[in-house]
Amino acid sequence: MKHFRLLATTAFFMALSEPMMAQVKITGVVKDVTGETLIGATVSEKGSKGGTVTDMDGNFALTVKSPASVLEISYVGCKPQVVKVGSKKTFDIVLETDSKVIDEVVVMAYTSTVKRKMVASVTNVDMKQVENMGGYKDMGNALQGRVAGLIVTNSSGGPDSSPSISIRGGGDPMYVIDGIVQDKSAFMRLASQDIESMSVMKDAASSAVYGASAANGIIVVTTKKGKQGKMRINYTFDGQYNTPLVKRDKLNSYEYATMHNAISDYMGEAKPYSEIVLAKILSGEFNDYPNTDWWNTLVKKGAFSQRHTLTLDGGSEDTQYRMSFSVYDQGSLQKHVAGSNSPLDYKTYSADLKLTHFWRKAGVKMSFDVRPYLVDNKSYGNASVFNNSTGVQQLSPLDKVYNSDGSYAPGSPVAAYADTDGSYAKKFNFGTDLNLSLDWDIKWIKGLKAVFWGNYRLGSSRDKYWTRNVPTYNEDGTQVTTTSPKLSETQGYSWTYEFNAGLKYDNSFDKHSLSVGLFYNQRENYYETLTGSRINYYTPIDELFAGPTDGQTNNGTAGEGGRLGYVGTISYDYAGKYLLSASCRYDGNDGFAKGHRWGFFPSAALGYMISEENFMKNVKSAFRLDMLKLRASIGQIGETSSRFAYLSNWSVNQNGAYIGGQLQPTTSPASLTSTDLTWYTTTTWNIGVDFGFFNNRLMGTADYFFRCTKGYLINPIDRYNSTLGNQTGRNGNTYTYGLPKVKSDDAFRRAGAEFSLSWKDKIGQVSYSVGANLTFYDQLWEKYAQGDDEVALANPNKRTTHVTIGQGGLIYQYDGLFRTGEELLDSPIQNEGTSMMPGDVRYIDVNGDGVINSEDMVYDNKPRRSIMQWGIPFSLQWKDWSLEGLIQGSGPQYGIIHNNVKGTGWNKIYYKDQLDFFYAGNEDAKYPRADNDYGVWNGEYNRASSSLWRINKTYARLKNLSITYNLKNRVLKNIGWLSTASVSLTGTNLLTICPSLKYGDPETGPINDTSTVQTAAYPTTRTFSVMVNLGF
Repeated sequence: MKHFRLLATTAFFMALSEPMMAQVKITGVVKDVTGETLIGATVSEKGSKGGTVTDMDGNFALTVKSPASVLEISYVGCKPQVVKVGSKKTFDIVLETDSKVIDEVVVMAYTSTVKRKMVASVTNVDMKQVENMGGYKDMGNALQGRVAGLIVTNSSGGPDSSPSISIRGGGDPMYVIDGIVQDKSAFMRLASQDIESMSVMKDAASSAVYGASAANGIIVVTTKKGKQGKMRINYTFDGQYNTPLVKRDKLNSYEYATMHNAISDYMGEAKPYSEIVLAKILSGEFNDYPNTDWWNTLVKKGAFSQRHTLTLDGGSEDTQYRMSFSVYDQGSLQKHVAGSNSPLDYKTYSADLKLTHFWRKAGVKMSFDVRPYLVDNKSYGNASVFNNSTGVQQLSPLDKVYNSDGSYAPGSPVAAYADTDGSYAKKFNFGTDLNLSLDWDIKWIKGLKAVFWGNYRLGSSRDKYWTRNVPTYNEDGTQVTTTSPKLSETQGYSWTYEFNAGLKYDNSFDKHSLSVGLFYNQRENYYETLTGSRINYYTPIDELFAGPTDGQTNNGTAGEGGRLGYVGTISYDYAGKYLLSASCRYDGNDGFAKGHRWGFFPSAALGYMISEENFMKNVKSAFRLDMLKLRASIGQIGETSSRFAYLSNWSVNQNGAYIGGQLQPTTSPASLTSTDLTWYTTTTWNIGVDFGFFNNRLMGTADYFFRCTKGYLINPIDRYNSTLGNQTGRNGNTYTYGLPKVKSDDAFRRAGAEFSLSWKDKIGQVSYSVGANLTFYDQLWEKYAQGDDEVALANPNKRTTHVTIGQGGLIYQYDGLFRTGEELLDSPIQNEGTSMMPGDVRYIDVNGDGVINSEDMVYDNKPRRSIMQWGIPFSLQWKDWSLEGLIQGSGPQYGIIHNNVKGTGWNKIYYKDQLDFFYAGNEDAKYPRADNDYGVWNGEYNRASSSLWRINKTYARLKNLSITYNLKNRVLKNIGWLSTASVSLTGTNLLTICPSLKYGDPETGPINDTSTVQTAAYPTTRTFSVMVNLGF
């Protein structure tokens, strides 16, 4: 026994000392294939938690357990390498460039290529950043600030709103999902978990193959397919809490009353609120003089939204499947005060069922996809709380809500806005997409493939509007007389089909690569709607059959359209250095007369990978250059308008005339026909450069673009004597004539530039990336005969021709207020003012003629919308933690405060910051005097567009910040049935810096609108989100 204990003790100490005795200290250097040393490369022992990074000279030193240890070496932009230690003590390690960094696949219309060989202006979206981010409302908002050239702007923060999206300042782009043209709503409904890749095609060289519909660029989306293996289930929950980004302080009752008194007193009229009434208001004890904070009464502090996404995929080697289901329930900031329904109920349901099968012997691959969706939106109440004409903004704190018996008082805002048992609007939309694609590898010709992909889409809608006022009562208990209820219903039905068929040839021989495609494209659509309404309901039954037949109306619409085209594409490169891409489309349009229906629209692009030339070796070594590519493209796209202008059109009115005491149907002619109309064109030029440095850790692009549209089809009223055409009526103050359209030489151009830069690296166990993108443009009419006559052309402040967005708007130059009567007498004649007095606005007499009139208005060089946007995405990853963020903003942009909130009349003063207006005792005021109306007194002189009302809307904001923790690696690593698990906290619109933020969000709000009717601005929200992702 003694010997056994001695043997055991000896064995223990030998085992303890063995690793200490066997430890090996090694050194080495890490380089790339060009021989340049790599700074910050990670060197670690496999299976060990420790490790080191290379120094400034690429050197490293590390102690490993034994000669049997294995080294793992990694570096951003390079393929990882594994090396066995063995007997060596010094290592010279060379890491190869990871081609995936610059050879990611870029999916375009009708073709795809790798990033290195891309010669058109196309940007791939980093979907990993989007997929891992919660808190976004739709795909448009998720992309804001992430892609150079993609300009996303929000006009409202409401649950039913969607942002405007443009590529390089154009109109709505085309959306292509899995090769099929879809509408914007289909794109917005996409769940980020369903998207495999997304590309933004910005120049004609990439988008011309889709013809006229793609004149504003294309967003191309490829959705995910099933992968081989056992079934994988993934569930994502995104819970969102939305709070208003800006709250503007409204007047209380005392401020409201004293404001009215000050204005009346200055106008020489009796004060509407006596001292006794003011005392009652201050006391807060009188039901007839309330002090209601309508914002807190009708608007929540926050609203909850939630999105659930479930995906299942798997399959065998030949057959794969994928299913996804998504539900998005959007909450509203409108408070539920009274009634049995929630004020707003917005839900979207969507699904995607995809099956892929490969018949290997035949070389045929098939994919079938079904995508149903349902949008169910309901709103209750007589009006929107956020309507700036009638909602919270307009409400007075003295508006009476309840009578003494608790019933609604006459005109009660709660009865109008907050009681959901009154009116409602229900919008129900259902549709489904059926997609089929076939690829056939023709084996007896290497590289030849026959392809087909098609879509059939069905849609139906039902909109139902019930208008019923919630009863209100006088103080004596009698009911206030209101209009009787009425009901309107609209039902719609539509179908669309599109298919593409063609041949593709891809082959490489020696140093040559060639890709050729020939395709046929056809699309047709049909829609119809039917509307019926009844009025004066005497029962609460909200169905059409329950209403009286007297006064009932019905109406309907229908339409159809189609197009077809022949498409050709070719791509060629030699040794990866000399790159060529070209395409053409022969497009047909039935809107033109025979002989003018077809147009031919070509595009071409050239690329030069100059970094691959032998003479660049020294340059590459000196500047750590990995890739430098020059490219240029030109393309032409056809444009159409005035469909069927070559046909004689007649309008039919069932009640067009009153003859013999009865309504009779009539027909009337439209404009004269024009059989010579045909396509007009947009031509786009693009030059760009792509580069990569430091083993492609630093990568970037720069592009300059120019596009010009010529040959617009116009109504040339000034080209004809009026006897040549028939006058068809008046539209407002403008006569519309029945003259035939002609092809003009009007020309419109847009030009700009965009830049993007990204840096990816790793320091030890910390991986990080930071990027930047910038887009700016401007535009003008080179010739605008349809709008500018010779007189207008002669006046640079009156014409539209040659006026850019950057020139801003026409305004008076503000020169302070008239403080005294003497200042008025010494000033130029105020031609626009009818009754001038101290407190009115003083403008500069620009032309020096002694009169202030519209001739003194000048462009202020302050753009009224953002012609520059930028974004700075960044990420950081350490062990199980990751952080994603985006800083986003605009270039200089300005707005004119809307007339509704200029505060030049007591009916337009709602907020505390408007109280600094001119009146006796406040002669040093910031704002002009106000009248006892809504600012129209004195010829609307004080609220004319001037630099006084100009607001700086330039902004920068922390758009997104997301922190994610991977639960699977440590916390839940022993749960075998759980494959992935993570939790993320995301904030959206966390911080906004803007000089005019007090007036509202710079993208929305009253300062954004200079039209007659002020935008109904649902507030932009700050969103906090918790996202949980589980995989099984």
